[in-house]
Amino acid sequence: MEPMSEPLFHFTQTPETFLVEEELLYPISGTGAFRFCMIEKRGLSTVQLKKKVSEQTGVPLRWIKHAGLKDRMATARQWLAWPKSRERHAPESGDQYHILLQTAHHRTLHIGHVAQNHFSLLVQHGQNTPLCENLARVFPNFYGTQRFANYDPDQPLWPERKNAFLVSQYQAALFNLYLRERWKQSRLTLHEGDLFTRTNGKRVFKVQSTDELKSDLSTQPALPTGPLPGYKMIQAETEFELRFLQRHCPDLERFRQFGKIAKGARRPLWVSANNLKIQSIDTRTSKLAFSLPSGSYATIYISYLCNSSFYEKPQLDWPQYAFKL
Repeated sequence: MEPMSEPLFHFTQTPETFLVEEELLYPISGTGAFRFCMIEKRGLSTVQLKKKVSEQTGVPLRWIKHAGLKDRMATARQWLAWPKSRERHAPESGDQYHILLQTAHHRTLHIGHVAQNHFSLLVQHGQNTPLCENLARVFPNFYGTQRFANYDPDQPLWPERKNAFLVSQYQAALFNLYLRERWKQSRLTLHEGDLFTRTNGKRVFKVQSTDELKSDLSTQPALPTGPLPGYKMIQAETEFELRFLQRHCPDLERFRQFGKIAKGARRPLWVSANNLKIQSIDTRTSKLAFSLPSGSYATIYISYLCNSSFYEKPQLDWPQYAFKL
């Protein structure tokens, strides 16, 4: 089912209306040299949470690892890990965060160790227009505005210095620009020469024929990818991508000046929301629950449900535009 042209509901993101919980790629063994804590935070960014935990435990900030960044304007449950040997004090709950579980593992966390994130959102709708579970599952995998901070993704600027965050913002902005142009032209249409990946996969591959792929995109094992430009990025052999890179990023070798932080990669062009459930709270409020692969944004999915043409507006206005009834 395609999203309706008129907004289905109204959503205002606050810690009371937005809950996210991460699921790791692997089970935690319960034994080992590294402390693993599942922590619920409210109104804190992941960076702010790590600073508070560092101050409380005495563990130097550089030793406290996370698997993924979580929204500040949310109630977020995520794992942090650090070497037990670095502790001066046992971990305890503090202001704006609560330790839900402590365990141990034989290795620490790293970025990308998240399998999926589980979301639960409270949304408002008309009294006579309750939500149904026949909502769109597949949606364009844009980076959300949270990814860019004060950077304007509609005007991608070459990084002014060697900085991993600046380089990744530039790459993400180019990906969003690529996806915006392609989605507007052909939506879910596959292109001859596309490179594919699997959910949470890193390897990209070709297929002999797009007929090999399942027609149901919500269960499709292979996802077409778009460019996160860099000097080691594998290019797709599509006319669309070739023209795009010639216009916006003709010299991938130029990224080599930034070293390994600018190798480049590929990102799925669209993903699917799984485990979608809707629970009526009252005549005007429903709980919308779903799961997304690591790196995909709930705010983009909600934007798409509210208004499928949200991406045509300036990116910094996406949430405000999409969620306004």
